[in-house]
Amino acid sequence: MTGSARALFENELKDTYDAEIRLVDSLKEMAGRVNDADLRRGFERHHDQTKRQVERLEKVFRTIGVDPEREECEGVKGLIKEFDTFVKEEQPTDDVLDVSASAAGLKTEHYEICSYTSLINLAYRA
Repeated sequence: MTGSARALFENELKDTYDAEIRLVDSLKEMAGRVNDADLRRGFERHHDQTKRQVERLEKVFRTIGVDPEREECEGVKGLIKEFDTFVKEEQPTDDVLDVSASAAGLKTEHYEICSYTSLINLAYRA
């Protein structure tokens, strides 16, 4: 990275791309784990939306003349690991699992919002 706004934009784009791809897999898995039907449908909708986000990010890559590439997103990777570790180690009841999954979903959603806000701000400077 050269320290330019463009280089930072591309790096953040790759990071966000990795995050969304990780979430596509994770959201499908979480939908299958939860017990509450409304929560399951929410994860399924978010899964579909996230797949479209991956496609949009690929379009951004093409628009700026860069091949889609992933930069490991430690943030989302950590949030996914945090949930998986909790479930494995604590073996929560169905209700607690649903609450924990909901919280994990909210955390990743906020992470995504911050990522896209940052990308927008960088795009104006790149």
